[in-house]
Amino acid sequence: MARFTVPSLNALAELAATQITDEQTTAFAQAAARIGDRYTLRNRFLMWLQDPDLTQVAGYEEWRKRGRKVKDDGSAVGKGLAFIAAITRPPKPGENANGRRPAKGMRVSYVFDIAHTEPLDDVTDAPSTAPAGIQPTEADIRAMLAKLTGELGSTSGATPAGFPATAGADETRHAAA
Repeated sequence: MARFTVPSLNALAELAATQITDEQTTAFAQAAARIGDRYTLRNRFLMWLQDPDLTQVAGYEEWRKRGRKVKDDGSAVGKGLAFIAAITRPPKPGENANGRRPAKGMRVSYVFDIAHTEPLDDVTDAPSTAPAGIQPTEADIRAMLAKLTGELGSTSGATPAGFPATAGADETRHAAA
């Protein structure tokens, strides 16, 4: 699968938001709860579009902290789920009283589903799961979809590489939407 860019992920989200059915919305809500609240609803939507069967996701290093590693047998090649993350900079003195680091741009980052990981050879009792999140409400999902279709405007109109025109069928908390 081709690597994503921020514009191609935006195009994917916008296209899928215009085509998602009520049944798919329900399936997404359930997946969003399994993924957890660490990621924004928009980024959970992007991950779900790439793998509707995902259960738990984490980055490469996070899986290692949980006593797992991304499989190196070739099965995980190209299985990273792309999302949009903020590129942050350290706050200046007196800036940003809410404790969040200021964003200076956006980039594509990847996480892996637990299905594409295996236990580390030398770890036996590390936790491999993260707590599930709260299932988003239909109103939250509809608001996110409306924002995608209304505020992003039209992109190229083309389906991003690697996704069917009905991609829905088949934002981390630290990332801006």
